[in-house]
Amino acid sequence: MPAHESKKQEGNGNSSREHILIRKENMNKILIVEDEAVTAMELEETLKRRGYLVVGTASNGPDALRIAKDRWPDLILMDIRIQGPMDGIETADQINVFYEIPIIFLTAYSDDLTISRVIKTKSYSFLLKPFNEKELISNIEMAINKQRMYARSLAIQRIVTSMFDLVSDCVVTTDPEGNVLRVNATFERVAGISRDDVIGKPLREVLPVSCTSWSWLDMLIKEACTERETVVRWPYPVEILQENGNSVSMNLNVELLALPDQTLIEILYIFTRRE
Repeated sequence: MPAHESKKQEGNGNSSREHILIRKENMNKILIVEDEAVTAMELEETLKRRGYLVVGTASNGPDALRIAKDRWPDLILMDIRIQGPMDGIETADQINVFYEIPIIFLTAYSDDLTISRVIKTKSYSFLLKPFNEKELISNIEMAINKQRMYARSLAIQRIVTSMFDLVSDCVVTTDPEGNVLRVNATFERVAGISRDDVIGKPLREVLPVSCTSWSWLDMLIKEACTERETVVRWPYPVEILQENGNSVSMNLNVELLALPDQTLIEILYIFTRRE
């Protein structure tokens, strides 16, 4: 065989292997935890036929934990009654401690105790055996897509929080009921507080801010919501009280974040030092 043809065939072989590796990299990876060998084999054949990559099968909790750690699947199909000291629900609880992997439980049992235990986990769904292929695949796709949307929103939230902390003004946000959602680093530094101590609590009760009339400010915020306005400018100075007994005089603007249907989702209190 001529040398150039040999190299050409070798190149085609490398290209084919690379294509397979890329294809596998793009496939959704699934771990099967099932102690019935026939059921596990049928599941694996179905998943492979439908374009999924089965990264392993386990018949007990410790093996499931090991494979989840080594292969980090996109989803786990978890039978509830499996071999060993841990059942599927206990195994799922252990996995959820360390990994954000969606889990779909498979079981032939639908008693109240089993269902109540499943509800307390972070599972995405619960399929009763026997289930059909369409039901299985639709639940897998919904679980994977939901997890990816959650991961994206979490990443965006982290980016927003990072940018939030770079703002030189003091900023606090609350939900529509007035409970603190976020506090930026500037407010923490000026007021001498920790965000961990105030998040989830009523702004008026936990933040060291003195305002002429909170009730009047509330009324202005409600009027702005009714008129579909997004900014409320408080006409009087407010004071941020510091741990050493001093206070810092601030201007206060309030910005309202709403959905397209005007449902209020977040209120931003922006404190700017008075000149």
